[in-house]
Amino acid sequence: MTTLDNIAQGVSVVDADMRLVTWNRQYQEMFGYPDAMLYVGRPVADLMRWNADRGEMGEGDVEAQVERLLRRGAGWAPRCG
Repeated sequence: MTTLDNIAQGVSVVDADMRLVTWNRQYQEMFGYPDAMLYVGRPVADLMRWNADRGEMGEGDVEAQVERLLRRGAGWAPRCG
């Protein structure tokens, strides 16, 4: 059990290259990711694409949805507080 698992909300952390660094069980359950789907270094685009393929992002072109979200994420800055 990690500290993240003691947080009620689903949490994931990605690096500057938009690759998965860590996550908690609640995050995995929230999206219904299979165990093998999440691993350190997994491109977040893969997770977005999987969600879009399942209809989690509404209707529309999957790749366009993923690109839009990646562009939005490119401006994220680390936050502490």
